Amino acid sequence: MTKNSTEQTPVKVFISYAHADEKHCNDLKDHLSVLLYNKDIEIWYDRHLIPGETWDETIREKLQTADLILLLVSVNMLKSRYILEVELEKALQQRAAGTSIVIPIILKPCDWQDTPFSKFQGLPKDAKPISTWSSKDEAYVDVVKGIRSAIKSLIPKLKPIDTKDTTDPKTPNQTNKSTLSALELEGLLEEQKILTEKLSYLRKQKAKLSDGSKKFEIIKDIEEVEKELDILRVKIG
Repeated sequence: MTKNSTEQTPVKVFISYAHADEKHCNDLKDHLSVLLYNKDIEIWYDRHLIPGETWDETIREKLQTADLILLLVSVNMLKSRYILEVELEKALQQRAAGTSIVIPIILKPCDWQDTPFSKFQGLPKDAKPISTWSSKDEAYVDVVKGIRSAIKSLIPKLKPIDTKDTTDPKTPNQTNKSTLSALELEGLLEEQKILTEKLSYLRKQKAKLSDGSKKFEIIKDIEEVEKELDILRVKIG
């Protein structure tokens, strides 16, 4: 059941992945065939882009309306700036707002334990990378089982998305704790926590870098996150 309707409609699934892992994306889709056939879910990922579409705008729109966001985690994903700065950032914001569920699916061994999404319950079981299973099919079956569980128990709890929100992030609402509802405040505090963790992660990455150009890019990212945190502090009061 999607967050925009009380009728039984397919859960909207967005798959975030690096193109180098496209085979894994296709394998996952194959193993979700029964859920697709029964119209329990509908899947979107960037290979569904239509020629002529503005890809960045479309990806953001599909993320905005997704009930379930699957992160296919590998070193390829972790080195993709677009995934980290656009897709992951949006996914974390929606999870904090309670409008989407985010599930990391660990494809291959990689250093993901210090990422903003490392605290989320991942798949397969015990976050054991799919590539390390003796049977890949068994690994994917375990993933599908986890996705079914999320659809059954978590999706119905999602809040409707606010499609009328046109607030300019540069001019935040002058709200405070006394005017925010408990759910709104909880969402803002969760988003603040996620951004704080991201800031800590970026600062650690900066300390490890010796390359001047890459360090400059990280500094710009840090400044952007600091601005977002300043806006959140104003909203929270």
